[in-house]
Amino acid sequence: MKIEKFLEGKFRLFYGQEYEIIRYVDDYIIYSNSEDMLDVIVKAVGDQLSEFNLFLNDSKFEKFSRPILTDNSSLIISVKSIVSELDKVVFSLSENAGENEILNRIRNIHSVKLAFVDKVKRACMLSSSGYGVASSFLISVFGRRINRVIRQVNKKVGNGIDFNSKDYVDEAISVRSALQLFMELIFYFYSVSPTLNSSTNLSKSIIVIDRFIADFMPEQLDYLRTSFSFEVENILRFEDCDGYLDNYISLEKMNILLSVSGYDLNKYGVDLSIIESIINTSKKELGYFEIISLLYYCKDNAKYEAVNKIIQKKCSSYLDEYLKKDSLYTSSEALHLSLDIITCPYIKDDIRKKALRLVLISARKKNNSEVLQILDRLKDRYWFVKWKGGDIYSLLERKSLRFTY
Repeated sequence: MKIEKFLEGKFRLFYGQEYEIIRYVDDYIIYSNSEDMLDVIVKAVGDQLSEFNLFLNDSKFEKFSRPILTDNSSLIISVKSIVSELDKVVFSLSENAGENEILNRIRNIHSVKLAFVDKVKRACMLSSSGYGVASSFLISVFGRRINRVIRQVNKKVGNGIDFNSKDYVDEAISVRSALQLFMELIFYFYSVSPTLNSSTNLSKSIIVIDRFIADFMPEQLDYLRTSFSFEVENILRFEDCDGYLDNYISLEKMNILLSVSGYDLNKYGVDLSIIESIINTSKKELGYFEIISLLYYCKDNAKYEAVNKIIQKKCSSYLDEYLKKDSLYTSSEALHLSLDIITCPYIKDDIRKKALRLVLISARKKNNSEVLQILDRLKDRYWFVKWKGGDIYSLLERKSLRFTY
């Protein structure tokens, strides 16, 4: 308000008419009708900040004129053009079906993928924005293309087409090749620039295609899940430390691991050594999200017995700490974890009993048999995690697996 009054009183510059100032976190964005006016406004902002011993960072100062086109937006425009070229390879309009879209048969997925990637590389080389901006954008775009293919199939199935019939072999191949191309591109661009938002979009695409294939092309499900499990293992094995915050496991990795949590673990489960490598590092701690995610994925499968032992030991240790510090009244994480442990079918009874006695004071006076009866009555209930029959896609859609600020 001081800045507005100063500019109005001394320079007759009215907010909303000659200029606007927008603050985003620690950045200031100023819109003005002229460059001379901008210089006056910037000086006024700087003078006001200096009263609080705060200063504008000249090295971050950027000036744009109409038409406003940043490096990022310029790169996105170039990439959109490349995507349009790819769309012509994948989609076309049927001459006999009005405006109904049909899928072209892609005979060499690998060559189409390489050609597309090369074009994107060239666009990135000409821009200072680099791969990160293009990758995030493309992962989102290809997720929408996957949904576009699936909507097309659903429409045709509604019209009586059976993609498992011999009469529609070519159409089924076109669908599979389009989905395979888009997923290979998603995996590729995620590998070169992994981010939390991209991991969410990647995970959603994995789930969407898996459900689609299970419903319409079940004979392809084994191949698909084998392929996805292989790609997920590669991501978990080789993703760099960029996804980490100090002392916490990469949320990107957890999102992607959960996307394949519905697979038969004995057949498609991620290698034990990879799961162990995620948690067996001194720099990382198992917090609520990590414990719940690993329990949800590993369940009580014998393949992950070593991991389960680590998790259960950590849960027991946390419960002891919560009791000692009376943490349920001061820590949301303590309450969430304690309640979810009570109803988790993969946690040992002794630890679940400890959690129940921590949460329910009256249970502390009951014997083991009585406590087990209470736990038995709660076995079909859940608090914050639906341990069986939960919908990971819905959680991703609500962005529940991301940080809250």
